[in-house]
Amino acid sequence: PTAAARGRRPLILGAVAALAVAAAAGGGYLYTQRDTSAASTAPPAAPGGSQVPAGPVTTVPAEPTTSDTPAPPPPPPPAPVLTADALPGLLLPADQISTLLGTPGMTATRIESQPLDAQIAPAQCDGPWGPAYATTYTGSGFTGLAVQVVTNKPVQAAQAVAAFPDAAAAKVFFDRQAGMWNACKNTRITQTVDGDSSTVESGVPAMVGEVMTLALTALSASTPGQHCERDMTYRGNVVIDVRACSPTLTDTGRTIATTIADKVR
Repeated sequence: PTAAARGRRPLILGAVAALAVAAAAGGGYLYTQRDTSAASTAPPAAPGGSQVPAGPVTTVPAEPTTSDTPAPPPPPPPAPVLTADALPGLLLPADQISTLLGTPGMTATRIESQPLDAQIAPAQCDGPWGPAYATTYTGSGFTGLAVQVVTNKPVQAAQAVAAFPDAAAAKVFFDRQAGMWNACKNTRITQTVDGDSSTVESGVPAMVGEVMTLALTALSASTPGQHCERDMTYRGNVVIDVRACSPTLTDTGRTIATTIADKVR
């Protein structure tokens, strides 16, 4: 080589050496960066070199679907609709009424299928006085009636059941009677039959469960302390109409009415 070329060789060698040093430095920088990044994403090590266990996993229960909801209960069966020929079988036998009233030997009259005639004053208080009177039931729309008296004087009970076209019609009759009984509260009511009269003082009607009840205090009874109780309820299309009288009467009339109502099926 010429003298000029020999003069340039040290310069070239120096440049190459400088480039090698720079490359080595840059590669170390890049390696350091990659190593640091990898270390930042790794999970921390537990003391002693063991791995830190993963945290608990919480599972959220799914919302219940429509199929998980219980079905609503079925609707109640429709109220029974009894005809006139089923009514006599609802009345209680004489021995059962004897037991309820605590009076042995009570006997029953024949069962009537027509409303009873009587003269009541005030006339609008015929319903509170007793069951199954013609002035009470005429024009009411009833389709059948059975009425009977069970007696061993001075204890007696009159029981009646009346059928209506449906339960709604029976309720209309019952509600109308509730208004009449309330209008006759605290009133003296007199019945006249074949020239003989008897008078009672009516109390205040009240609902006890499903039974409308009214106390009647006898003012002209031959037996001192005689008391009567009027009771009325309805079940299905049947109205139950009861009057019980006894010197030791408690709530037996209501018991008779409820027992009859329970036979309506």
